[in-house]
Amino acid sequence: GTLVIHHDAEVNGLAIRDAGFEQLRAKRPEMPSLEEYLDLARGRCFLNLEIKRADPAALARALSSFEADCLLVSSFSLEILRGLREAAPGLALGLLPDSLIRNSEAADAAAAEGFRVILPFELLATRHLVERAHRHGLKVVAWTVNLAPALDLLLERGADGIITDRYPAMREHLAGRGITAVDSPLG
Repeated sequence: GTLVIHHDAEVNGLAIRDAGFEQLRAKRPEMPSLEEYLDLARGRCFLNLEIKRADPAALARALSSFEADCLLVSSFSLEILRGLREAAPGLALGLLPDSLIRNSEAADAAAAEGFRVILPFELLATRHLVERAHRHGLKVVAWTVNLAPALDLLLERGADGIITDRYPAMREHLAGRGITAVDSPLG
């Protein structure tokens, strides 16, 4: 099937995994295929693709033409990330911890798997987690950081980056603190 870009598992009650691309497009004409999305983004921005469900080999093929230094593939699923690591060893991979318990083990697990980034929910990006991740050589990118006080706290804790719905406001806040925002958490 066609890989698509969509946050949720369903579109207007239709399970994405059970639908063909044309069915999905009929319900959501603006829904891009992964190929369309990559073509649009190519050369314009850094991408963090959070993968909820996909065949790792098919995903690796689809991503093979995209600039590797402009891409992070993240997931809550160790199975998907392991499959991607095998299918496309050069991809930067990031682990999304899925609970407080997993969060405490995220840095160790991500390092043991050869991933480059951990992406905890903003409230779970503790100083302990950040320090542990950095000892392993991992970057820490917290999500979804939409308020300046939360960004300030993450900066104090040593986080390397954020995912936000309010990019202009967060960028402006950083500039006000004399910090130049960068678009890639990998560099």
